[in-house]
Amino acid sequence: MLSSLNVVIVGNGVAGVTAARIIKEKNPKARISFYTDESHQYYPRPRVYEVLSEAKPQNIYILSEEWYRKKGFTVQLTKKAVNINTERKELLLDDHSRVKYETSLGKRRTPLCSSNKRQAHSYYAQSETL
Repeated sequence: MLSSLNVVIVGNGVAGVTAARIIKEKNPKARISFYTDESHQYYPRPRVYEVLSEAKPQNIYILSEEWYRKKGFTVQLTKKAVNINTERKELLLDDHSRVKYETSLGKRRTPLCSSNKRQAHSYYAQSETL
């Protein structure tokens, strides 16, 4: 029997969205939340030029808010992760709030402090259940 795994994804890019979709396919009960410092939903970075040429950011979104809702994903925009405590399984946000999780995924574009010094990869995941 599958459990309702609580997954936190740091970032809002193609890797995180793809991982969330696959996790949900494998475990439909999984609760998946995205935390990103960006103010917009996922969009393909090569299309930024369209926004610079006066298109609205919403015009380049690949996935609608409805898509996220139907999948059961929660997206926390403008919520920057500043620390991840892998021992406590807790994400610290820039507003000093803390988010508990069972599994976390993320990409380090900028340094993200980790309580686990062995984390040397661009992507990280902690879980015994995946």
